[in-house]
Amino acid sequence: VALTVGLACFTTASGLIAGTANYFEEVLPVKMSYKRLVFYACLLSGIIANFGFDMLVKLTVPVLTVTFPVTIVLTILSLFGNRIKKDSVFKGAALGTLIGTILTVLSEQFHVDFVIDAYLPFFEQGFGWLLLAVIGIVIGYFWLEKA
Repeated sequence: VALTVGLACFTTASGLIAGTANYFEEVLPVKMSYKRLVFYACLLSGIIANFGFDMLVKLTVPVLTVTFPVTIVLTILSLFGNRIKKDSVFKGAALGTLIGTILTVLSEQFHVDFVIDAYLPFFEQGFGWLLLAVIGIVIGYFWLEKA
């Protein structure tokens, strides 16, 4: 079992490093070789790995708490993409969800209190972004786009 898990982790890490190097090879304004980018990706991964799992979780939880709900809302909306004709619906939903998730992270991770907390259903459970996502969808639907 340990060998299987180890190989699975190795193939995942290899794929992520290759994908990261390939992406940055295309988007960086300064041209770097693929091999050099792979080296930097491995070096950065090694440095981050030495922070320890607890520190890694501390750093990633706020980021994931903000990005996952936005991804979920956009994925659900994309299932109805052929019926949704306006990009502003997607933009409004993403913005509403983003505002809600940022409020959630500030409240939960950094203990910042907001007056709006009391008015958002499911805020205590971490789903305060739901109502804001719906409001963003409605505003996006009625938003006038340039022709």
